[in-house]
Amino acid sequence: MTPSPAWGRALRALTLLAIDPERLRGLTLRARAGPVRQAFEMALARLPGPARRIHPDLTDTQLFGGADIAATLTAGRLIQSAGLAQSPSRLILTMAERTLPSLAARLAQLLDQSGAHALVLLDEGIDGEEAAPATLTERLALHVTLDDIRHDAAPALMPAPADLREARDRLAGVTHSPEDIARLTALAASFGIDSLRAPLLALWAARALAALADRGTVTQDDLREAAELVYPSRATQLPQEPEDERPDETPDPEDQSSAETPDIPDEVLLEAVAALLPPALLDSLASRSGQRRAAGSGA
Repeated sequence: MTPSPAWGRALRALTLLAIDPERLRGLTLRARAGPVRQAFEMALARLPGPARRIHPDLTDTQLFGGADIAATLTAGRLIQSAGLAQSPSRLILTMAERTLPSLAARLAQLLDQSGAHALVLLDEGIDGEEAAPATLTERLALHVTLDDIRHDAAPALMPAPADLREARDRLAGVTHSPEDIARLTALAASFGIDSLRAPLLALWAARALAALADRGTVTQDDLREAAELVYPSRATQLPQEPEDERPDETPDPEDQSSAETPDIPDEVLLEAVAALLPPALLDSLASRSGQRRAAGSGA
């Protein structure tokens, strides 16, 4: 059976995380337990580098280290234990939707202070109110959902380890233009994404895509695919239709350079992200629109 497009995006996100975990910082997987999620976790386990599974009951001592009480009592002297923070790794947080604010703050602190760790959130939440903390998801570039994917449409096909290593080696040589970040910033604003991290994370994702394809420069296709992986889960609104206004006069030649930076994102990028907006967001927007119409009619 032909692999599901959603599954293809999920594996693409894993691939990018393998290429640039230091800048992309991690991934949120929102999926209930089942064979498709199991296939995804099998692919996750094959990523290069050490990985440690953690749970929402993780203590500060386990994370950052500290006095080992049991060992101290046995030895009769203070014994310090090393925490997970002292060993660079990919931390995989199970049942992320149950994470308390205190642990979320500690993990956010770890991500902000060290580029040696990446974080994968396994979110099994049923609805929008039961979800991984925004404190963490906002810091992680990639977001994957596995809804409505059949098991036979989810082959665990990933690039070979050698291809991932070569892409990592090429990453530092990939370039982008100022217009690329301007497009991504305008696109984020169109969808109500006010985080300053989001455009930068999308840019890093685009650079990783270019490195994977052995391109020295970020292309329009790289920007589109990066936006598809980073923006839909962060969107809070649908793009507004631009007003059709004609300028009163022709811009001066000196102003042409500034006109090259887009205030309105490319239509291709808008359509790509809009096509992947979460159903819960679309339902919420439709509900709000209906309430406004009812209020306006005096119903």
